[in-house]
Amino acid sequence: MIRISQCDSILAALKRGQVITPLDAMQDFNCMRLAARINDLRAMGHEIITHDKHAPSGKRFAGYSMPQATLEQGEMFARLVTR
Repeated sequence: MIRISQCDSILAALKRGQVITPLDAMQDFNCMRLAARINDLRAMGHEIITHDKHAPSGKRFAGYSMPQATLEQGEMFARLVTR
């Protein structure tokens, strides 16, 4: 069985156009430290946008996505790596 790293799974989701929040990362990728994985991906040279989000309770949290140009370039990679 091939194990796909959290970074690979998160990158594939971002390249599919998803906006990922910490709750999404915990549920979908078993990742408790999304900001650290985003930092790792940025260190690898990936352009990732941070969105400020607000919960109905007023709490603030981050959502992460990729710019459209990056999404188009990554379509082939995203087909190869699935969640």
